[in-house]
Amino acid sequence: MADEAVQTYCERIMREFPVKACLTLASLSERYDLTRDQLSNAVGKLIVRGLVERHSRGCYQLTKAGEAAKKTGVLTKPKSVVPNALPDDSFRQRLWVCMRMSGTFTVAELVTAASWPVLHAEGNALVYIRGLKAAGYIVELPKRQTNGPNSGHGRKRFRLIRNTGPVAPEYRASLKTMRDLNTKEDVLCAKQA
Repeated sequence: MADEAVQTYCERIMREFPVKACLTLASLSERYDLTRDQLSNAVGKLIVRGLVERHSRGCYQLTKAGEAAKKTGVLTKPKSVVPNALPDDSFRQRLWVCMRMSGTFTVAELVTAASWPVLHAEGNALVYIRGLKAAGYIVELPKRQTNGPNSGHGRKRFRLIRNTGPVAPEYRASLKTMRDLNTKEDVLCAKQA
């Protein structure tokens, strides 16, 4: 019953919503004689359907699809939301998760935390970290970690500065790019000085 009422409010709003006008919730409430809750539910449904957009804070207007729906009188069905697939459980994915959880880290700490049986784990991690550094995802800290066995002059420490999401960026050495599946963009890896 509540869904039918919201559908009725949506249809009523779409019939009377002016084209190329930006209306606030207060003006919409007065215009359609709806409570704030009824109005926000209906406008929320219209936004999910791609018919109305929030132009600026508290100001709503019809989208191109909304203008077309107003002309035809046919409301589109809600857009289906496909849940994001879980990221693969790979060595580099585990490194990325460890970086996101850590404040600062060394290559050895990441390899230990990732605990993945891979040949030349530290070398593989170093290649990935160099790619992330060149793409601007992590920075090398000026101070090295000097404590611990076999630290010599100290191990390089890094910090993640561009945390774009749960899926690890893919390093493409042949293209010298980092493919970020979270933002759906390719980031060029700059040459290191």
